Amino acid sequence: MNIFRRVVVFFSLIVYVLVFALVLTGLVTDYWISSSSLERNGKTLSSSFVHGGLFYGERQLDWGLGPSHQYFSVYDEITQKVGFMNKILWILIIFFIALGLFWSFIGLMISLLNTVAKERKTILGPSGIYLWSLLSVCSYSAAIFIFLLQYYSTIQKNVLLPDQLTAGFSSTNRTQLAFSFYLIVSAIGSLFIPMSLLCLSNSMQQRPKTKTIPMDTTVFMY
Repeated sequence: MNIFRRVVVFFSLIVYVLVFALVLTGLVTDYWISSSSLERNGKTLSSSFVHGGLFYGERQLDWGLGPSHQYFSVYDEITQKVGFMNKILWILIIFFIALGLFWSFIGLMISLLNTVAKERKTILGPSGIYLWSLLSVCSYSAAIFIFLLQYYSTIQKNVLLPDQLTAGFSSTNRTQLAFSFYLIVSAIGSLFIPMSLLCLSNSMQQRPKTKTIPMDTTVFMY
């Protein structure tokens, strides 16, 4: 394995560690969606907001006597059928993120192995990084697609509970995608870096070397 290819494999290892950090942070933080300046009976309340992740979230509503905080569990609200997430879609999102983490972990271990070991012409070698990166991208992209489906179908319309809606609160068209969501998107983009570098490395290896033909100088003596 030439020096450039070994550097590419080592850089792939760094990228996989970064992807792991981004995805895990996005998974456990509570800012996949964020609603600010909610309305109550047509009046905008700057102190009322909602933000939530895949597992937990927070609502702060101004009932007229000052803001009131309420932390909530996404799972509890799903089981009680009052949440803004569909149970099946929620399970699929978590499943595909977990699957993506599994592929990324394999890619990380393969990158680590190939930084010190002799190159293998199998999926356990540098070429396998294509496969693990592609599988990771597909898994994370599936999770993002399903979440966007949920976001545009229900979340944008409402992230409040029935009693809060009855009291006149509204979050319609006030909900945006937040940084936890974009961490997963950033992880997807990062996974294209090792694939691109390995593609460049392969093209450099396959480039035919120009052979120098020795010239017989005795020909010019006649």
